[in-house]
Amino acid sequence: KSGNKVQIGSVILLESKKNLAAPAIIKSLSLSQKKHSLLCFQAINPSLISGKMHLQQGINETLNAFENKSNYSDNFNLELLVRLNANRRINNSIQAFGLKENSTNICLIAISDKKQNCADAINEFKKQFDLTELNEKNKICKSFLEKNSKENFKLIQNNFFVNENELKNNSLESLVCEKIALLELRD
Repeated sequence: KSGNKVQIGSVILLESKKNLAAPAIIKSLSLSQKKHSLLCFQAINPSLISGKMHLQQGINETLNAFENKSNYSDNFNLELLVRLNANRRINNSIQAFGLKENSTNICLIAISDKKQNCADAINEFKKQFDLTELNEKNKICKSFLEKNSKENFKLIQNNFFVNENELKNNSLESLVCEKIALLELRD
């Protein structure tokens, strides 16, 4: 939003004791986004998240894309998936970061110029789906992300086309962030 200071209200990891139905979650997110006047209220599949910097880079690049009118989608939530996946093809980005049917872990991203709007929407969402927060002291759960990155290292490496040679001098997360930053420069 031009002129308003947009801040990241929250990025949280949530866990459910039961399998979650993606269509119900998507419908709820859309209604909550409108009700609470959020720029973004998006639930993503956390399996390809390489770390906290990856999430921050994707969010920052999405905000910049809309500010500079270099976005690939008119929908902020879809643009966020494109940026997180460092891939202009919206279908590929939905397949990679979209919610999977019957998942138990999700990463919820809420963005607004009013932090309270984000908190209210998240609290309602958590209650509606009986979700437990995996965050530690209001910070995104570093231990979950580190474990996720190790367990899914090859999956993340393959999704972002990172070769072994690149990994000799760089972390996987820094290479993913670089690919997100360079998205507009690639053909």
